[in-house]
This record gives sequence, structure tokens and C-alpha cells, in this order.
Amino acid sequence: MNKDLGFMLYCHEDYAKVQHFQSYHRFHSDHIVFCVECIDNKAICLPKSPIGGFTCFNGRKSDFLQFYEKSEKSLTQNGISSLEITLPPHYYTGVPDRSWLEQLGFSERVSEIAHYIPINGPLWEKIHTMQQRKLKQTPTFDLSLVNVSELRSVYDFIAQCRKNQGLEINMDFEILERLFRTFPDRYQIFTAERNGTLLAAAIMVIPIEGITYYFLPATAPAYKTESPMVHLIAYLYQYYQERGFQFIDLGISSVNTAPQKSLITFKERMGGIRTTRSTFIKSLQ
Repeated sequence: MNKDLGFMLYCHEDYAKVQHFQSYHRFHSDHIVFCVECIDNKAICLPKSPIGGFTCFNGRKSDFLQFYEKSEKSLTQNGISSLEITLPPHYYTGVPDRSWLEQLGFSERVSEIAHYIPINGPLWEKIHTMQQRKLKQTPTFDLSLVNVSELRSVYDFIAQCRKNQGLEINMDFEILERLFRTFPDRYQIFTAERNGTLLAAAIMVIPIEGITYYFLPATAPAYKTESPMVHLIAYLYQYYQERGFQFIDLGISSVNTAPQKSLITFKERMGGIRTTRSTFIKSLQ
């Protein structure tokens, strides 16, 4: 695996450049990295990103508290009056304990339901019997990792599927294309396809070594009865298991913080374990 994958994607300066952050601040020591985008008088870690927070390369509380105090002082000197941080779920490496944030005066603003699949042993043993029955059926479509040259057609497919649900993709194609070019080892496209027709697709992101994030998935409504996403997730599981990954991050299961019951059910039937993604806020005044 590429050694650069040991570094959190969303803390990378090139990620900030691609996202066109206008007032980006990055704080780092030998062991900790922390970055924010400042909008008006508010620092956010990080907008346009599923997670932010701190990446700590050692677990010493004293180092973290000292590092944070210096970072906060710099922010207040730049006129920042509040700080909002969305922490990765607990299974990400380098995540500070929430009690450390509470000690520093942070309070939880929102906690959203999220899911993940540990990549250990057969997926078959983790999934619901209904999903087992679906996987027993031989698919009449091809499952594959496809070249980045397919990004435009896959993006348009996902956008149309989401439009059918009354949703939008939260990233412009031009930004996503630049992320693929800038981080070719981090972004991947997987599809379920039959005779040139997409049935399902998933854009996956590797935020940090050992974890793959189920970033932009979609299934064409006309083919849901064939369960292409069930087969595609099984394919993803095997693909990443063969490459030594530990977790599939299935992301949050909510829209605008409102839990989506059908999505929660699907993820849990696919072996997803429920956890939370928490956003913390602190007044710096």
C-alpha cells in the first residue's frame, strides 16, 4: 500500500487546494495535524468533507491538550469566535477521545447514526439471511473496478439516481475529477454493469490507510429487484479484504441529520455495525 495513505486525506494541503478553501489554516506538530476553513468568524473542520478533526500519531493526552491550546490561541488572534469539528467515528486511528474535547470546553452539537463493516472473516457470516439469499443468485451483470475515464458517465448515473430520490450530489464534477487526478491512490470507481448499462455504482475513497469510505453509491431504480448493490458491496468487501484493509466506512445514514430508516436497514442487513459521527462546537469568546 502507498505509504502516503498513512496520512489523513482531509488534512492534506492539496485537498484544500482542490476544494478552493479561501481561508485555510493548518496546524501541525511532530505528532498531530489539525486544519480548518475559516468562514466569517467561524472555523470549521472541515466543510465539504465527511469528517475532520485531529489526526494524532500518538495517543498522549498531554501532547494533545498542549497542541490544541496553541492552535486555539492562533485562531482567536485571527478573530475567530467559534470552532466546529466533525470527528471521525471511533474506529479511525488517531482520533482523540471525546472526553478530551469536553475537558477543553467543547459540547456535542449533533450526533448522527453511521455504520461500518469490519473486514475480517467471510462477509457471508455478517449479513442478514435475506441478503444471503440474494447473493446465492448468480448475477447477470459484471462487477468491476473501472478506470477513471469512466468517471463522467458514472457521476451522471449517480446524479440521476439521486435526482429520482429528490437528492443531489454534494460535489461538483469538476472538483471530483480534480480529486481523482490529485489523489489517484485514494479514489476508485466500482460498477455493476450489463452490456454497457449501469445497474449500480460506488465511488470509494481511502481517507487513511486501512479504511475505505463508501462515498457516492447509487442503484438504478429499474434494477433494484436484481439487488446489484448487494452484489457490489460483497465485491468491494472481497477486493479490500485481499488488500489488507480493516474497515468499510458506510458513512452516515441521515439526510440533514434526519435518520433514513430504509438506509439504516439496508446497511445493517449488509453487516453494517451502528456507530455515531459527532460534531462538536466551542465558543472561543
